[in-house]
Amino acid sequence: MAWNAENYHVMIFGIVGQPTANHFLPPGVGATSAAEIQIAPPGACRLVEARVICRVAPGGAFVDTYTARVTGVGSACAPTVTAAAVTGTWTGAIDIAEDDVISIQYTQTGGVATRDPFVTLILRIQE
Repeated sequence: MAWNAENYHVMIFGIVGQPTANHFLPPGVGATSAAEIQIAPPGACRLVEARVICRVAPGGAFVDTYTARVTGVGSACAPTVTAAAVTGTWTGAIDIAEDDVISIQYTQTGGVATRDPFVTLILRIQE
């Protein structure tokens, strides 16, 4: 298989409001869930970047982590948003098979103050 240099796919997960720790963000926008919410990518691909943006920062010494899970297993893709920051990024390369599914798990340390987090995953499609 070859990697298509021009064919990328974007997946967005997010909520309006305050997330619940150790819950999952829905694709699109909705409420967090204790049950894992998985979505299938458009086929075999490579996760190459993740971006997080929040309307309100975690504050203090709080750290929010948004982990991309592939078929129920946490991956190295885990951008963080810390203290007064409202954004976080991750870059790398995680291959995702045609039958895999993706979810985003939200965890925090210190406390929850974040509002309106959205995670964008950038996937490079395999031909």
